[in-house]
Amino acid sequence: MSGPARARTPLPADYWRLWSSSVASNLGDGMRLTAIPLLAAAIDPTPLTVSVVSAVSYLPWLLLALVAGAVADRVDRRRLMVRLQIVRAVAVAAFAVMLTAGHASMVPLVALALVLGVAEVFFDCAAATAVPAVLPPHQLERGNSRLLSAEMVANEFAGPPVGSVLFAWRQAVPFWLDALTFAVSALLLGRLRTSLNPHDAPAETGPKPGLLASIREGLALTWASAFLRTWTLMLAVLNFARAMTVAVFVLYVLQLLGGNELTFGVLSAMVAVGAAAGGWHAKRVVDRIGRKASLALGLALHAGSNLLLATVVGVVPTALAGIAFGVGVAVSNVVFVSIRQVTVPASHLGRVSSVQRFFAWGALPLGALAGGAFAASASLRAPYAIAAILVLVAGALLWRPLMRPPEAAERLLDAEP
Repeated sequence: MSGPARARTPLPADYWRLWSSSVASNLGDGMRLTAIPLLAAAIDPTPLTVSVVSAVSYLPWLLLALVAGAVADRVDRRRLMVRLQIVRAVAVAAFAVMLTAGHASMVPLVALALVLGVAEVFFDCAAATAVPAVLPPHQLERGNSRLLSAEMVANEFAGPPVGSVLFAWRQAVPFWLDALTFAVSALLLGRLRTSLNPHDAPAETGPKPGLLASIREGLALTWASAFLRTWTLMLAVLNFARAMTVAVFVLYVLQLLGGNELTFGVLSAMVAVGAAAGGWHAKRVVDRIGRKASLALGLALHAGSNLLLATVVGVVPTALAGIAFGVGVAVSNVVFVSIRQVTVPASHLGRVSSVQRFFAWGALPLGALAGGAFAASASLRAPYAIAAILVLVAGALLWRPLMRPPEAAERLLDAEP
C-alpha cells in the first residue's frame, strides 16, 4: 500500500472512543487546573504556598509510579481506568459541594490535589497501554498526534479560559463541570471493545512475577535501551524545568504582567495553541525533517521559550513563548511515545511507562518547590532563566544517545500494513 493510501486508512472505532473519553476528561481538567491555582492564590497569594499545591498534586508520581505500572500490567486496564474516573468524579464533586457552601481553605484544596494525584498515577499508567492496543504500529504516530493535539486543545486551550471565566463568576462551577467530564469519560471507556487486559496479550509463559519482581523488570527493560534510558533522564530534567515555571506562572501573570483571571486563562491556553498545531502536524513534520530533528526541535523550543519569558516581560512575548513551547513538546512527544510503544512488549508497557513517569513526573513536585523558592528568594523571572539553562546543559551532555532512536523501532513505524 502506498504512503498516501495508507494515510487515508480510517482509524478504528475503539480509537475514537478512547479519543472522545480523553477529550472529555481533559476539558474538565483544563478548567480545574486553572481554577486550583487561582483559588490557591486567592487564599494565600505567596509563591511558596501556591507552589505547594502544585507540588502535592505531583507527589504521588514520585511515591507510587513504579507500583502503579506493575499494577497496570497485572489487572484489566479498562476496568481500572473506569473505576478511577468514577473515583475522581466523586472527589471533585465533593470538593465542589464544600466550595459551594463557602468553605474554601487550603487544607481541603491540598487534600483534593493529593487524591486526584494518586488516582492520576494509576490511571495514566494504565492509559499508556491503550493506544498501541487499539492501533497497528504503522498508525501509531498518526493516532498519537491526533490524540495529543486533541488533549492539548481541551486541557490547555479550551479548558483554561473557560475555567478562569467560570471561576471569576462562581468559584465552584469549574469543579462541578470537571466532575461531570470524569463521569462522561468513564462511560466512554466502558464502551471499549478492544481488550486492555494484559493477560490477553501475547506474553511469556510461566508464573506471574511478584509486584517487586515486576517493578525490577520494568527498570531493567528501560535501562537496557540506551535511547529509553537517556530520554527517561532527559524527561526528568524537562519536567523539573517545566514545573519550576508552571508553579509560579499564575503570579507571573498577575503580578509581573498586571493581568487578571482571564489573562491567566488565555495565556495558559497559548501552550495548547502550539501543541494542537504541532500535534496535528507531527506526522508531517517527522516525514519532512526526520525523527532525530523532531526530537531536537522539542529541546530547542523548550529552552528558547523559557529564555524568552526570563528576558522579555510582556503579554505578546508570553503568548509566543507558550506557542513555541507547545509546538516543541507536541512534536517530540509524538516521536518518543511512538518509539516506546513499538519497542516495549505490550505485556510490559505499563511498567516501562511507569519507570519513565516515575523519573519524569516525580521531578515535578521537586521542580514546583524549587520554582517557588527561586521566585521568593530572587524574582519571578528567575525560575524561567534557570529552567532554560538546565535544559540546554542536559541536552548538550546527553545529545548523542538522545538523537539515536532504535533502528528496529523506526522500521516498524515506517512499515507498510
